[in-house]
Amino acid sequence: MKRSIALVIVLAVICFLFASCNTLNAPVVVPTINPVGSKVGKAVGTTVLYGLFGKADASIQAAMKNGKITKISTIEYEQRDFLFGLFQTYTVTITGE
Repeated sequence: MKRSIALVIVLAVICFLFASCNTLNAPVVVPTINPVGSKVGKAVGTTVLYGLFGKADASIQAAMKNGKITKISTIEYEQRDFLFGLFQTYTVTITGE
């Protein structure tokens, strides 16, 4: 009996933790008349403990540099949260020439 209660509690905690994952994808409005280019640049940044610790540069400038882009066509932003925001990943994707 105690073993089955412990199993139910463990399963409930696991389901609770997996339910805390969240992903946000959002296009960013860019006032440009440039056609959609063939080059793609990506920049990824990760933070831990609600942004207290972080690594990498997820800026538009870093994505432009990674894709060797000089004229921006589109920008897309993605944010993923894990374990109620304890771990977060930011991705900026840019297309252009």
